[in-house]
Amino acid sequence: MKTKIAQCKFIFCSLLLLFYAQGTKSQDTLFYTQNQPVIDIGQFARFHIDKKESLTLTKVQELPEASFQKSKRDVMNFGNTTASIYFKLYIKNKTAEPLFISFENNELQHIELISIDEFGQKTMQKGGSFEPDSNRYLKRGNTILKIGTKPTVVFIKANTHSGFYFPVKLATMRSLMNQSYILDVFKGFVVGIMLALFLYNLFIFFTVRDPLYILYCLYVLAGLWTFTHLNGLWYFVWSDFEFFNRFLGIQVTALFAALFSFRFLNSRELTPRLYKLMLGFFVVILLLIPIEYLDIQPATNIFLEIVTLAGASVLFVSGVFAYLNGNKSALYYSLAWVFFLSGTVITLLCMLDVIPFNFLTFNAAVIGACIENILLSFALANRINIYRAESAQAQALAFQRLEENERLVREQNKVLEDKVHERTLELEHSLNNLKSAQTQLIQSEKLASLGELTAGIAHEIQNPLNFVNNFSDLSVELVDDIQMEMEKPDTDQEYLGELFSDLRQNQEKINHHGKRASSIVRGMLEHSRTSAGDREYIDINQLADEYLRLSYHGLRAKDKTFVADFKTELEEPLAKISVIRQDIGRVLLNLINNAFYAIKEKAKKTKPESGYQPCVTVATQLKEKMILVKIKDNGTGMPDHVKAKVFQPFFTTKPTGEGTGLGLSLSYDIITKGHGGTLEVESSEGHGTEFLIGLPII
Repeated sequence: MKTKIAQCKFIFCSLLLLFYAQGTKSQDTLFYTQNQPVIDIGQFARFHIDKKESLTLTKVQELPEASFQKSKRDVMNFGNTTASIYFKLYIKNKTAEPLFISFENNELQHIELISIDEFGQKTMQKGGSFEPDSNRYLKRGNTILKIGTKPTVVFIKANTHSGFYFPVKLATMRSLMNQSYILDVFKGFVVGIMLALFLYNLFIFFTVRDPLYILYCLYVLAGLWTFTHLNGLWYFVWSDFEFFNRFLGIQVTALFAALFSFRFLNSRELTPRLYKLMLGFFVVILLLIPIEYLDIQPATNIFLEIVTLAGASVLFVSGVFAYLNGNKSALYYSLAWVFFLSGTVITLLCMLDVIPFNFLTFNAAVIGACIENILLSFALANRINIYRAESAQAQALAFQRLEENERLVREQNKVLEDKVHERTLELEHSLNNLKSAQTQLIQSEKLASLGELTAGIAHEIQNPLNFVNNFSDLSVELVDDIQMEMEKPDTDQEYLGELFSDLRQNQEKINHHGKRASSIVRGMLEHSRTSAGDREYIDINQLADEYLRLSYHGLRAKDKTFVADFKTELEEPLAKISVIRQDIGRVLLNLINNAFYAIKEKAKKTKPESGYQPCVTVATQLKEKMILVKIKDNGTGMPDHVKAKVFQPFFTTKPTGEGTGLGLSLSYDIITKGHGGTLEVESSEGHGTEFLIGLPII
């Protein structure tokens, strides 16, 4: 009887425990219904902390229910720990859509998940920032894993090297995306503000060239790095690089904040003690960068949080002291650090599970950092305004001193006016003498040009005159032969016809060379006119050929030993252009004379065995709406410093007495001012020179 009673008690207790377990399971089960929003799993999940890292996700499935603790919050927070934490979740999906689990903490390094459906089938998935073979469903910073349409039990393993807060949400993809859209807008807004501040102050830097703005821009970039890391935006750039994923960026942000503050607050002079303290924090933060990779968590995280808060407090106090010592811009600076400290403290308290985890408490540091960056930008702008005010004050003081100096200047002006008047009279007299001398030089240049032209004409006209004389003598002899033949009784008519034919040819030659001589005389008369002259349409090819020959024969008339080659490369046909004939002739004669002078000088300095053949070439070419006249020689050439001054009045490289320095200057004025053309020179020292005349076709 007692045995039966004992057996009944055992059965009753077993049923009671079974019903209790079923009731507990039923109470913990997450029921997801149609059109239900995103659900935080914290109130439904149970967790087990494995500090010794002795379990696997497979072994955890075998643990009894008593090994798991019940969560009491929507968002679980385990503080700074490196332990692996296992979660168990019962789910009942009342919809036909597949469910997804979204891990909102972007700093979770490793995530493993096993989902068991109602048929007992298991699905293994992985995720996390240090997991290269991730099964995350979407390419986002946080891990999103698909658990299927009919999941019943989900086991999760997670760990991290930073603060272990565990906001995990369950929903359909549509509901998750609707909630993520709001969060993405916030992230985009923050990134937009940071980039706008960066670009604006970078523009200011290129305007004022103050290195302080570069330090501020680097501080903003470092803060942007930290924000993107905390919010998983780095995943879009290097999702599989653990080296970059491990480094949070708070240390670099703190370094640039210190460098910016040193210069902005002028701490070394205004607050030397605080400056030394700031340097100490600077060194400590610098050392924390390699320590981040030593895996001595959570000590590193705790120490970094303490140093960050302490450093920010020191910067705030430094800003206050700088403001009290006269740095007016430090007011915005101090206010900026108030917002940053407040937001950072709220976020740290949230991550340490002191205050509830929600959107505002977790992002308080980000919001405070945004306001801080904006206020620091205001501080820089205020710094410019202060500089402007100080500059205006300095200008006012300078203006006052200028007025005092003006009084002294007025007193001295009376003394100087008499001296200036006397000196002015002397300068006017000297100027008149200079103008007279200049006029004489210009006249001398014109006379020299006319003399060279006359010598060339005299030599050139000698040829047609010789032809006229020779053919006249021949004609006289032919007339005598004709007369003798006609007196003969038996006149040879055929021979007489030949004599008349020869006489006719002689007369034609005499007529041709007579006209040639007349043309040369007419050209000489036109060149010697003293008036400005009227424009007329001329054949530039004919004029260039004529003055090339006149120049050569003119030089030959002066120096019988001078021998050179000259040739023309004239483009045919060319349209006639409207120019002042005698002016263009003077320019051509001047440039050609210079070319012959250059080859003559080079011939003097060149040994006969060198094979040097002096030559001057005159070429014409039609280019677009201009006629180009090129005068090229293979003479001595010009160095660059001479070429730069060649068209200046009174500049010459010829020995004293051989040139006035006005020929090229007058030629330049005739072409550019008188005819609206161009005159350019190309030269290579020792190889030759080419002058290029451009005359517009009108």
